[in-house]
Amino acid sequence: MGTGIGRDEIVDRDTVTHVSWKGMIIIRSLFFLFTLSLVSSAQTKTIAITIDDLPYAGLKPTMESVIQARQDIRSITQVLKAHHVPVVAFVNEQKLQVPNQVDMRIGLLEMWLDAGVQLGNHTYSHIDLNKNPEAACEDDVIRGEVITRRLMKERNLDYKYFRHPFLRTGANLEQKNAFEAFLKSRGYVVAPVTNENVDWLFNSAYERALQDEDHAMANRLLDAYLVHTDVELDYYEKMVQKEFNRPIAHIMLLHSNRINGIMLDQVLTKFEQRGYKFITVEEALKDPAYQTADNYTGPYGYPWPHRWAITLGQDPDFKNAPDPPKWVLDEYEKATKAK
Repeated sequence: MGTGIGRDEIVDRDTVTHVSWKGMIIIRSLFFLFTLSLVSSAQTKTIAITIDDLPYAGLKPTMESVIQARQDIRSITQVLKAHHVPVVAFVNEQKLQVPNQVDMRIGLLEMWLDAGVQLGNHTYSHIDLNKNPEAACEDDVIRGEVITRRLMKERNLDYKYFRHPFLRTGANLEQKNAFEAFLKSRGYVVAPVTNENVDWLFNSAYERALQDEDHAMANRLLDAYLVHTDVELDYYEKMVQKEFNRPIAHIMLLHSNRINGIMLDQVLTKFEQRGYKFITVEEALKDPAYQTADNYTGPYGYPWPHRWAITLGQDPDFKNAPDPPKWVLDEYEKATKAK
């Protein structure tokens, strides 16, 4: 722009004044738009969606269970497409190994892939790192990638993400560091979690209500699930705001289950109404927040905002972590005791 004004100065003094004035207007306009862009960018909330326990949580060794899984996977993937949500979903390959059903169960994984979902490793058997020898957990990781890695390669997709079962990352720092080094040697990137809505708990209670043909309770649980999603979002948004003085790119944990087969459209709509834009896990991990050290070890699978608080010497705020309503917890307890 300076060069343009310089050329105009050759003409005459009036032209210089005119062009300089126009130039100042353009500069101020560009500065305003740039500032507006920065403000808008700062206000944009982003979230990456991840889904655990593929091909389907609670998949039983029966044809009826496979049929229900197929129905819910179809529903979930259609909703993801409708909302333009990129997803990484994590597989337990043990669920594929049922006599006379292996091909059919691999077909469930292919439904996810056909919908554009990227697959990751959740170990073969959903093994608990905190309760098993490290060597056994490493074997379970390798065993858990055999079919999934092949399916991804056939589609020229990058197979690289890993999700810890139960979000348990080691009973002590030595075990945690050794297992992370092993994952890195296999080319894995750990997918953290900064947001959850305990959908698995609501799902267990919901399936029990359906089994009991208590449709009033089933509908009540669906409504409560949506309300609790808001409660959890509020909690983690405030927590990371306190830690980083800004919103961060969240990574949400959901599960491949029946309640999301029914409610995912409303859950994603809720995110959109709260101002969220859906992004990839790769994009989310570019947020500098994920460079914060995670020094937590212990028996619990805390989401990463709690881990960061511990590392940063802040209050991890366990006391205010929101539980579902007591009646929901009672229904969950009833469901788990019935199994």
